[in-house]
Amino acid sequence: MENVNVKIEAGVQTLEILTGKALVRNEPKKLEVSGNIDAPLLFIKAKKEAFKPIESVIIVEREKMSITFQSNHSDIYSPIIEGKLTLSAQFKTFGLNSGKRVTPFDLANLIRMNRASFESKEVAMKLVSDLQKFKAKVDKQIENADDKRGNTTQLRIQAVETNLPAAFTLLIPIFKGSEAEHIKVEIDIDPSTLEASLISPVANEIIQTSIDRIIDEQKNLILSESPAIAILEA
Repeated sequence: MENVNVKIEAGVQTLEILTGKALVRNEPKKLEVSGNIDAPLLFIKAKKEAFKPIESVIIVEREKMSITFQSNHSDIYSPIIEGKLTLSAQFKTFGLNSGKRVTPFDLANLIRMNRASFESKEVAMKLVSDLQKFKAKVDKQIENADDKRGNTTQLRIQAVETNLPAAFTLLIPIFKGSEAEHIKVEIDIDPSTLEASLISPVANEIIQTSIDRIIDEQKNLILSESPAIAILEA
């Protein structure tokens, strides 16, 4: 311990000397949260007594499908709450419109493990059976129809089209946190490789037409809750 010179004033009865390092100063922690598209609205409803609307801002980025709330744009420690439209886990599980191709057998396993997402479980299990037998049926049909004139490609296309159902229906939410919807899904088979992907023009249309509507709904709800908040489109 280093020598310390202490001057005791008259009347002092107790002297306390503290040694060691001073406590590290902790900077305030900035709250940054990313959630569903309604996260900013829910935060504003719960915390509207804790911030000044006139100093707050909402930033809308439609291409990113997001709404971001900052309670005080001049304070670097002010909370930032982001709400995003994201595809649901079920939608991603099936790889709808992703372009990802798998073997019919792998697709059969995917459907079997997620049959609860089908409008009809019986349809799901029949589809599993059809996919498991798909390659053998196509090969047999081509063999029986081969005219030895080099028309194999056309024969493959015809065989593919006749051995699987045109479409089936899933009952899943498109966006995370949204209600489940009936989604018509088609199986797209590459005749040359017999690999499959799932496509849904219906789902694509719903996504394209829903983004602006959902974001505008959230903007209106935020303004009705706190009219003084500035809303900026980025």
